[in-house]
Amino acid sequence: MIDGKKALSQIVAVVFIILLTVSSVMIVAEFAVPFVKKNLYASSECIAYKEYFKFDEDSGFSCLDAPSGEYKISVLAKADDSDNNIAGFKLVYSDGNLFQAVDVLEGNSPGSIKMLSDSSKNIEIPKTGETRSYLYTSSNLYYSVEVVPVLKSGRVCGKTDYIKIKSSC
Repeated sequence: MIDGKKALSQIVAVVFIILLTVSSVMIVAEFAVPFVKKNLYASSECIAYKEYFKFDEDSGFSCLDAPSGEYKISVLAKADDSDNNIAGFKLVYSDGNLFQAVDVLEGNSPGSIKMLSDSSKNIEIPKTGETRSYLYTSSNLYYSVEVVPVLKSGRVCGKTDYIKIKSSC
């Protein structure tokens, strides 16, 4: 009878270890699966906007009006239907050492960045296939600018275009 109890206790121990292992895996999976899904979505959220904004260099802008310190920039939106998730973009000005990011978000009041067509008008971002021109005033001398999409989720994507600023308009 003593030998039978030893065998029974070993079976109970093995079953207990299996239950403990399965429970641990389920608890870890409860947290890990949503975390991975969320991060996979976030990491792929910007893929559709990789080349969404471009500078329209044919517009005659992308230049500095030196006496006034006004940078004139034209931005073109790609001609597709992926603009429903765009909140705006950032213009990142650089002199090689210093970077200045300027938010260009739909509906913002004019500040250091304004619409070139009407400087008192709220900011409008270009819709699919459109070009919009902006006026940015700064006392700093910048040599280049890049455009970076901003999504409605608040996510800031990678740069989609880069240009060197012409020294005069």
